[in-house]
Amino acid sequence: MLEFWRDDGQSVNDIAARLSLPGHALSLLLARMDRAGLLTRTRQAPDRRVVWVRLTSAGATAKMWCCSTSSFRPAAHRTPA
Repeated sequence: MLEFWRDDGQSVNDIAARLSLPGHALSLLLARMDRAGLLTRTRQAPDRRVVWVRLTSAGATAKMWCCSTSSFRPAAHRTPA
């Protein structure tokens, strides 16, 4: 989820490249997240092979909830103990 929260409106290939994974490796994960209502996947002209991922309001709410709990802090926001 952290990768999706970093920058909304990304292509699957961009996300996969940042995670050092092939694009098809994310397919099942994205499908589950889409069914859960956390994100949407769309294809846009002219190249319908490219799949764009955007957070839904539920996905953005999950981000706020996770980042507000004291037990969860993304690595970039952690303070040394």
